[in-house]
Amino acid sequence: HIEAVGRTHPIIFMDEPQEGMDTENSKEWLSKLHPLFKFRYSATHAVKTNMLYQLTPNDSYRLGLVKKIEVLTVTEKNDEATLKIEISDVQEAKGEPKVKLKLWKFNKTKENFKFQDSNFLKKGDNLAVKSGNDSYADFTISRIYKKMSTRKWMVEFTNGTSIAQGDSSANKEQIWALQLEWLIRRHFENQLRLKSLGIKNLSLIFIDRVANYMSVTNPVIKKLFEEQYSKVYAEFHDGTCPTEEQTKAVQGFYFAKTTTGEYTDNEKTNKNNKDIYDQILHNKQLLLSFDSPIEFIFSHSALGVGWDNPNVFGIATLNESYSENKKRQEIGRGLRICVNQQGQRIYDQGDAPDDKIINQLTVVPNETYETFARRYQNENEKAFGSNKAGAKLKHTHKGEHKNRVTFKMKKDETFNSMFRRFWNVIAKKTTYRVHFDEDAIIRRSVEALNQISIGDYKAEVASYKVNNIEDLSREYIGSEDYKLHGRFTPQDLLEDLSEKTGLCYNSVLKILLGITNKEQYLKNPPVYMEQAVFKIKQIQLEELTRCVEYSPTNKHFPFNFEDFTKDGCENYVSTPNHGVWDKTLYDSTFERDFALDADKNDSDVVCFLKFPAWYKIPTPIGSYNPDFGVVLKRVSLKDTNDKREYYFVVEIKGTNDITDTKALSAHEVARIRCAIKHFQSIGIEAYYKAPIREYDTFKSQADQTINTEKENGNI
Repeated sequence: HIEAVGRTHPIIFMDEPQEGMDTENSKEWLSKLHPLFKFRYSATHAVKTNMLYQLTPNDSYRLGLVKKIEVLTVTEKNDEATLKIEISDVQEAKGEPKVKLKLWKFNKTKENFKFQDSNFLKKGDNLAVKSGNDSYADFTISRIYKKMSTRKWMVEFTNGTSIAQGDSSANKEQIWALQLEWLIRRHFENQLRLKSLGIKNLSLIFIDRVANYMSVTNPVIKKLFEEQYSKVYAEFHDGTCPTEEQTKAVQGFYFAKTTTGEYTDNEKTNKNNKDIYDQILHNKQLLLSFDSPIEFIFSHSALGVGWDNPNVFGIATLNESYSENKKRQEIGRGLRICVNQQGQRIYDQGDAPDDKIINQLTVVPNETYETFARRYQNENEKAFGSNKAGAKLKHTHKGEHKNRVTFKMKKDETFNSMFRRFWNVIAKKTTYRVHFDEDAIIRRSVEALNQISIGDYKAEVASYKVNNIEDLSREYIGSEDYKLHGRFTPQDLLEDLSEKTGLCYNSVLKILLGITNKEQYLKNPPVYMEQAVFKIKQIQLEELTRCVEYSPTNKHFPFNFEDFTKDGCENYVSTPNHGVWDKTLYDSTFERDFALDADKNDSDVVCFLKFPAWYKIPTPIGSYNPDFGVVLKRVSLKDTNDKREYYFVVEIKGTNDITDTKALSAHEVARIRCAIKHFQSIGIEAYYKAPIREYDTFKSQADQTINTEKENGNI
């Protein structure tokens, strides 16, 4: 039947095409369908062609489409008990001895870590430089010598640690115990905040050898887990330890058995074991319910088969070596937004503080934060062309915040009283009404559509005389154009225009009856339709903002300002002089430069702030959050004790011209026009400036406004 389907020229939608659909055989079979075109959807394309849309991890993170990410580390950069180093060989020479160390080296070609020998190293060599592993940044060799009492070679480092010949600097079981302890601790903390919301949290533990969990003689990971679970459980249950049955019940795993009854690491065997995969894939709802006692899932090959679950809030990678799995792949197992007992997605509010966020994934790696973060950034740079494409990582180390930024409010009483007066002016809330002038939309649409001109569908026949066959130089003889007759699919113009613009049939019919250039439509219906829809939507948006009316209400935005913190925050600048906070957040380089200039370059500035996300002005096309509030002061020439304050709200864009269609979208322009009416309605005390590209333009416009108002006697 493939030939019959092919005659319809279908549109093909391909989900995860890299999973078998990018092979030569698959492409050959798909070509038999003679598709009109193909849509390819994947986060990890093996083959990229004609990219239409790309949602980077950072975009998803910023838009709240995935969980926030905490990297909780337990390894120490300067601790010989966690960073594995061994002495492999010593070269005695006439000068100072050299040593060959076995350590974690970064392989640039394969982008992974291998525990292998270094070249011979000498005093003064830095291990991070020689190994490519940032985790060894503080390990510089200070001395290589043989100890008289033991006759063993020793290597000392500038950070105070030392390694003896025949000894290892690392204890993998100690690392595993720490990883499990902190994963379990986060698990119980999650339970306290999530259970009341009807959300069951799960934790995922990856191991690289099934024997470490399933062995009859020495299931080291299973033992460590049960020891740590019992210890941490008691911390959260008033000192009461769990029973053996409770500890066993919370553990789940799906390692495959061979025909001989042995457990295996082999991924192919896992895939062939239908019973185990049915249990995991078909019982996700049971896992998500409080009826299932399973809370910790141990897995070996889940990364390979793409298992994930929306309620995974913790992931630990217990490997004997650094995990060679892609960091994006590891993190991806738990990034989905969580669901409650009814299967409903539970999203965070956009302005939720860090300590109130519901959707946060904790990753507990067996490596340092620097190593984890660098590999994650490198993967995103390779996939998306920028290491900034990755989601921001929150870093905690054994419960201590490592990249937390604190924003402190200025405590000066005079400063705060000025800021409060400013806030009392701009805190007034408004409501709006829209009066649609349908006749105006119809009239303007007819005028706009009559301006549409579609190029003729034609072919050019040209003649050239070749003068030199070697360099293909030629002489133009002449050409003729021939009109062609295109073949287009029948189209219901009335139906399509109504559906794509939201106008009722009667309005669309009046527009169509009014146009006088119907021959333009016949030249190329799809192109005509595209232009017509665009023009009508522009007119609708303009009429919407032209007819909107704002009125003040008796409600106000609260004065909720205090110190706050941000984890993993990088987009801020120091504003100690005039900022309401000692640091100011920004969303673009234009905002960053504006904040710096307002803080450093202008003595007229009393104070300024980046508006919090909850300061939203309602508009017919969605809420609008302006960028900055600025208070300027001027001293009266007649009376130097008369210091007046002037209040401004500023919208920062990449242009100073509201008609700049290259820098501003139609919706951005519409929201600005609505904001103008909002601020006009709450009184003349607050002046709205938009769009503004740089501080100098704002200052110039502000000066002009102040002078004009003075001349008119308004202030």
